[in-house]
Amino acid sequence: MNETITVLGRASIQGGIALLVVYLLCRVLHRLSPDLRCWLWRAAYGKCLAGLFVAASVAVPVLPRAALVQATPPIRTMRETATVSRVDEKERTPRSVAERPAGNSPAIPVVESAPVPPLAVAAPTTTTPAVAAAAPLPLAKPSWQSCLVLVYALGVAAGVTRFAVAAFHTRQLVRRAVSIEHPALAELSRRFGRKNIPRLARSAEVGSPLLAFGTILLPGESAGDESLILAHELAHLRRGDLA
Repeated sequence: MNETITVLGRASIQGGIALLVVYLLCRVLHRLSPDLRCWLWRAAYGKCLAGLFVAASVAVPVLPRAALVQATPPIRTMRETATVSRVDEKERTPRSVAERPAGNSPAIPVVESAPVPPLAVAAPTTTTPAVAAAAPLPLAKPSWQSCLVLVYALGVAAGVTRFAVAAFHTRQLVRRAVSIEHPALAELSRRFGRKNIPRLARSAEVGSPLLAFGTILLPGESAGDESLILAHELAHLRRGDLA
């Protein structure tokens, strides 16, 4: 949870700084082209989103050199290993009471054996299984970090829902609009480098001209020189502005 708070805080601070820088640039540099202003704002908003997906640096624990030296077992040479193995074999060999006598007659060694203690039989015991009573777990109180993450998630969900509803209503508005033709639309599209002429429609449900889903919508009544309006909307279409 603390890591989530850290990521959200870092993204908010970095995104806020980016938005402030773009705002100051647009206020100070009045000669910036509309295309450049649009891409600056896009980059600032992209910075707000990128901060949520950039992984933080992970600290890898490394043992100190002294600990590595102590943990490494000593390496024995082949001679030391052979000596230790011979000593172990001598210790495991049983000692005999009678040794081989002088002469040619062999002697039978007598090996001492330790007395075997009697086996002790344990009395059977009966065990009663203990039944542990399941104690109810106490309800954990939500921390302020959890509440902050919940509020942030609810805000994101509300924004996405509002955007989806607005997009749905706008698409329905475009479908209900009546397609029209304008003599200057083809020439203006060629000047703006458009190979395909966009759709031009008129709708009484809009109060001002707008661009929505690649369609130029005009209000029900004529709003002055429509050639200038078409040029303005074609500029938005060439720049790829969201509508």
